[in-house]
Amino acid sequence: YYSTYDVTALLRPGTNCVGALLGNGWWKGKPRFLLQMHIEYADGREQLVLSDGEWHWAKSPLLENSLYHGETYDARLEQPGWCEPGFRERQGEWRPVLVSEAPTATLSAQMMPPIRVTQTLKPRWISEPRPGVFVVDFGQNFSGWCRLRVQGKKGTQVTLKHAEVLFENGLVNQQNLSAAPATDTYILKGDGVEVYEPRFTYHGFRYVQVEGYPGTLTAEAIEGRVVHTAFTQRGQFECSNELLNQIQRNAQWGYRTNWHSIPTDCPQRDERQGWMGDAHMTANMGLFNFTAESAYMKFLRDIADAQGEDGRIPDTVPHVWGTNPGDPQWAGAYLFISWDLYRHTGATHVLQTHYEGFQRYVEMLRREAGESYILTRNNYGDWVAVVETPKDLVSTGTYYLTVKVLADIARVLGKRADEREYRELCAKIADAFHKRFWNAEAGFYGNGSQFSNIFPLYLGIVPEELRQKVLDYVIHDITVNHKGHLSTGFIGTRYLLDTLTMYGRADIAYLVASKDTYPSWGYMVRMGATTIWELWKYEVGPGMNSHNHPAFGLVSGWFYEALAGIQPDSARGDWEHFTVRPHPVGDLRWAQASVDTVRGRMRVRWEKRPDAFLLSVMVPANSEATLYLPRMGFQNPAITEAEGRVWRNGQFLSRVPGVKSVREEGDWMVLQVGSGDYHFKLHADR
Repeated sequence: YYSTYDVTALLRPGTNCVGALLGNGWWKGKPRFLLQMHIEYADGREQLVLSDGEWHWAKSPLLENSLYHGETYDARLEQPGWCEPGFRERQGEWRPVLVSEAPTATLSAQMMPPIRVTQTLKPRWISEPRPGVFVVDFGQNFSGWCRLRVQGKKGTQVTLKHAEVLFENGLVNQQNLSAAPATDTYILKGDGVEVYEPRFTYHGFRYVQVEGYPGTLTAEAIEGRVVHTAFTQRGQFECSNELLNQIQRNAQWGYRTNWHSIPTDCPQRDERQGWMGDAHMTANMGLFNFTAESAYMKFLRDIADAQGEDGRIPDTVPHVWGTNPGDPQWAGAYLFISWDLYRHTGATHVLQTHYEGFQRYVEMLRREAGESYILTRNNYGDWVAVVETPKDLVSTGTYYLTVKVLADIARVLGKRADEREYRELCAKIADAFHKRFWNAEAGFYGNGSQFSNIFPLYLGIVPEELRQKVLDYVIHDITVNHKGHLSTGFIGTRYLLDTLTMYGRADIAYLVASKDTYPSWGYMVRMGATTIWELWKYEVGPGMNSHNHPAFGLVSGWFYEALAGIQPDSARGDWEHFTVRPHPVGDLRWAQASVDTVRGRMRVRWEKRPDAFLLSVMVPANSEATLYLPRMGFQNPAITEAEGRVWRNGQFLSRVPGVKSVREEGDWMVLQVGSGDYHFKLHADR
């Protein structure tokens, strides 16, 4: 990809100069520079300025730069004015550039937001655990770097070591960063107050240890610079449970600080890869919270580039770590992210563009499973689960889910023959799954783990006569065996919350989501987390224990869809129609959320009172919505709106503009409404 910039405001009359500072970034090989400046004059003339053999290069003050290692910058080597008109090159330091072959790949304009500094953080506190060694706490785990103001003697070396946690002695603990030193070094030129800010690295950290700083480090001398792909915020969620509000904030911080052109698994250690399982687990919540659609379109193109002719897709994209073909839950992200993108934006062109790639991947799975319809290839299963689930069960269930999503995509694209073929394949996989993994004697699937039973319920492949039995087994395991806690990893957790809600037990999902003891999101908060961890348990030291890992942040999507009740319509896409089905469960008194959809802002707020249920909904222009109001146990409910009554004595009263119909459905009152701003009150009829 290439980036475009409007530099008109930077030009001045007369001579102008263009300079470029090159760093490594993700690039494999020697840094290169490609420029095409298109100039249009007021008189209609046009001119191109190109990067060619006429340019000169010199070594910069940037001695070392690495995304993992950090930067070393020697300010003594600066050449003032080097990229300004009239600069006189020092003899022997500037040489003609080497001209290399142009890229053979097709270059496209970058279609996603650039990586930018999006926020500046002030220190929460600064300590001095050793003489001359200062430790800064920014109060928030984030990705980025520090901006330092310093004054001292020429040649003074200041180092900044970044970390997520501290040792007991107050020094930074970098043990969980593996082989990433995460250290920036600045060498002073000794010319008054100097300001240093890295350019070609980023770190994941909350704390920074500053060594070699002349004098005492103050809060005015250092700032945290938050750096990531520059999404804007699309959605907001808030409720009466402050613990859930903090979990929501942690999930948002973890998500956006793990986007650096690709959705990474972590921003701090020597990894930072595009792990596909992490990517698709957070796609739904990401699209509720941020304007990430163009970034996902770009990532889907990356996946297509990484796909083999035989259909295989690796665990990571671009493929650096993991296996190829990847674990089904990881490689299946190609379809799962595409489907989430369609649900949120109606982007049928994305489905059409990648349809052949989807088919090739499913055909590869079909060849692997053969006539047994059981997929045994797996790598990770329900990753980082408290209680593991048989990996063959996870892979086979994922095989079913992948084919089902492809059938749904075929339906959207009007490919009826393909849809029938994939539905028939789904039926065969479902039958094989039940025969292989159902333990009739024990009354559960697989090894009895929560995910072993939640997954077939979610997929809808449990025979109807067994569904309540399987659901009751899961609820007993959660409430009795695990005392209200989940035991799933980040694959199973997504399906656990959604399935409990789907089967009418959002109260159990809320019980799980609002716990503050291990294993839970609330436990992370209670232990001081400001992002989402990689593991349910608190760990420091060497090993796999990232404290900023977005995957478990998937719970934010459940906040929007279940608690606030906002559900995009997968049958129509682009928010032409959506459902609002809030769940006032547990001690939750109110919840509210808003989402800036492709049709405008939609907003929901509900409040539970002893004698009434209040629901306010704003439906954007050219949209319609199905609203579910809980009956609250009232035998004869009445519904009023600010402009009049809409339901009384079991009858729909068409007195409010935009309200098209009302009906009773079990424990719910269901309203069909068009665009508009509504304020409903459900109460007992008197």
